[in-house]
Amino acid sequence: MAEEVKETKKRTVKTISVDDRITNAELIIKGIRNNPEMKSAIGKYGIGDTELVNALLILERTIESVNAQKKEYSEQYKAVEEFNSAKGELDTLYMKDVKIARIAFENDSEKETLLNLKGSRNRAYSSWISELRTFYDNALGNSEVTETLSEFGLTDEKLKGRRTLVDNVSEKRITAEKEKAEAVAATDARDARIAELEDFVSDLKLLAKVAFKGNNEWFSKLGM
Repeated sequence: MAEEVKETKKRTVKTISVDDRITNAELIIKGIRNNPEMKSAIGKYGIGDTELVNALLILERTIESVNAQKKEYSEQYKAVEEFNSAKGELDTLYMKDVKIARIAFENDSEKETLLNLKGSRNRAYSSWISELRTFYDNALGNSEVTETLSEFGLTDEKLKGRRTLVDNVSEKRITAEKEKAEAVAATDARDARIAELEDFVSDLKLLAKVAFKGNNEWFSKLGM
């Protein structure tokens, strides 16, 4: 079977899951903002309502980027699966057609060259798809070839159908590669948002340790 498109593996930001990072950040930011005493205590260290509201916006954008990344990967998985399935089915048909053509033109070197029947089949996608185009285009463009193949059950209608499948597979390949690129871009965007959120949360934790010093109950509520 011809070379398959590989799905892009998801990249993780660190060992802790993305969802856990979002949950932890949300607990700390909302926990402080929704508690007047905590908010007042940390306000003395430059973290007021404006900073906390901005943090909530960063959190919201991060959640949106995480959801967008999951969506892009879902679309990528679907596109790659559809491409590989269509390519596999077409390759099976093509190999059968090549076997028929080799029998039909066993003693005809001109037709063997025209249809590229000699040698092993290419497995790399670019060579493989080119090989299929050559076979079906040249077969359909030569009346002697189509008449002979028809006698073996490979009719003109079947050849045209196969050629349409070649174009369909090519389009699915383009779509799969496009979805792969979008999935990678979505991951980069997600990682950037998470980094921005964690930068703020990291500073917030450091200030909270000073502002809430000795108040273990508050630390517990914030998951610290």
